[in-house]
Formats: sequence, structure tokens, C-alpha cells
Amino acid sequence: MVMSKGALNNEHMSSLWAALIRLAAGTMTVALVVAVFKSSEFKQALTLRGISGKQWFFAAVFLGTFLGLWLQLGAVKYTDPAIAQTIFATAPLIVMSIGFIKREPVTNKMLAGGLLALMGVGVLLTN
Repeated sequence: MVMSKGALNNEHMSSLWAALIRLAAGTMTVALVVAVFKSSEFKQALTLRGISGKQWFFAAVFLGTFLGLWLQLGAVKYTDPAIAQTIFATAPLIVMSIGFIKREPVTNKMLAGGLLALMGVGVLLTN
């Protein structure tokens, strides 16, 4: 987080370009892994065979990955990294709240993750 802030401020780079560079690097890394292993699971993942609702998949990839990373880098660029990290640490709590509203069952692992997220926010706020 701190390294991203330094790069964004020192290089005068927009958060959009930073997100595109990070995603391009990740895509190239995954492509290299696929090229090395060449297993059928990787080929199936690349061709998206057997996946129903592909439009939802692409919407989730765009909103969750690209838009999420872009907004995250924007938050890092324009705020203190500690504040941005505190907000990001509350994501599991928000997801648990949505699950609770939708009446999904709450597991022990979910509760442990939520408690861990709360403790992390507490540590960030005490400093």
C-alpha cells in the first residue's frame, strides 16, 4: 500500500494507468503459468467451457477486479494509506452483513474472519 502511494505520487501517474499496468502484469504472469503447465484445467479455464452465465462472470471480473483495483489505487493516491487500509479491512464485515441480510447461514469460519477483521481495524485505529 505504501509502495503504491509512493509510486503514484512520485511518478505522477493516474490510478487508472496504475491499475491497467498491474492487471496487465498479472495477466502476463497467468499466461506464462498456463503456457508452462498446459493442463486441461487451465485450458478449460481459458476457454470458459462448461460455465453458464458467462455475462455475469465478465461483469464480476470487470467490477470486482478492474474497477475495484482502480478505486483502491485512487483511494491510496488521495488519502493516507492507513485510512485506506482501514477501510479495506472492513470488506469481510460488509460481505458478512450482506450475507446476513440475505439469510445465508453463518459459519464459524465466517465469524472468525469477521472477528479477525475487527481486530485488524482496531490495531490500525489504535496507532
